[in-house]
Amino acid sequence: MTDDREHPSHAGHADGGISRRRFAAVSGAALLGSILGAPGSLAALEAGSTRRSARGVAGTFELRVTIVGLCFFVPDPVTRRMHVLMPNTTGHAHGGVSRHVARLLYDAAHERAGSAELAGAAVTVPLENGSLDLARLGRPLDLALPGTVVDVSPIVRDGVSRETLSGDAAGRLRARLSFDAGRMSAPSPALRWDLGPYRRQRMANAVEWTIPGIRGDEIELPTLGLDGRPGPAIRALHPVNGMVDLVILHVVPEEVLPFGRAPELPRPGFASTDFGAYYGLFENPADRPLPRFVGDDETPGAVQVAFRGTPARQRTAFGSTPWACLVGGGTVKRG
Repeated sequence: MTDDREHPSHAGHADGGISRRRFAAVSGAALLGSILGAPGSLAALEAGSTRRSARGVAGTFELRVTIVGLCFFVPDPVTRRMHVLMPNTTGHAHGGVSRHVARLLYDAAHERAGSAELAGAAVTVPLENGSLDLARLGRPLDLALPGTVVDVSPIVRDGVSRETLSGDAAGRLRARLSFDAGRMSAPSPALRWDLGPYRRQRMANAVEWTIPGIRGDEIELPTLGLDGRPGPAIRALHPVNGMVDLVILHVVPEEVLPFGRAPELPRPGFASTDFGAYYGLFENPADRPLPRFVGDDETPGAVQVAFRGTPARQRTAFGSTPWACLVGGGTVKRG
């Protein structure tokens, strides 16, 4: 179930553009019809808003962000940030990479202060050509990557440039997310893949980022275009039962929730071609191998992506993660 209401504060321009006060709350067939052109993307910017930091104002709550699909994690020990890069899926070395779309989802109940339970209705915000900086929410920060987030640094023999972590002049990104607090975990089941020097390693297709003890009773999510210009405003979000629960997707259109579902497991030897888009994040990678599925003697069940606290009868509406859309990680380029 999705939230197909048109909120008064989200009214759009007559020319079909998106003002800084409007974001997409798309449902049903309207979602599938809009993702190809992404009219609500952060590229449709309106000047005049000011850059803000994510913040709270009273009380305490936990932020949980489930990150699904083609997302590349770059810890920066110098600036003390974890950057999540969603690579451009065009102009890369490998053919056959499917077009991916970037989406932020949350339950509609987070828009209302004092909600006692989740609504079971997802609000969807396109993130194409944009960045979301979740900063100044507290401490500490843990930059460690779980073992199931495969590190491509030994393969490419170089790091991601700092320009890609703050801008995108080279056009390498579809979207970017940054944290300066919290930690990552990979609680979802992971299948075994071969990749370059890694053999039969479990590689995740979804992770969670959590920031506990945020002070406040609401959180603002500041958006910018990848060009640094202000992006559209998103309503302040309020905790429900002590938590603000978000989902970030970078997946092919047919896997966008609420329609996303896990297909049958790939056959042994299947190559995850979409993984090749990660090599476009680097200036001159030494090698570009693709993960190949090697089978699994402990086949996990489908990974349900549902907001924590969603009634069990509603969870299937939020779909499942695609098995072959693997996350990855790497380092920052020196110098």
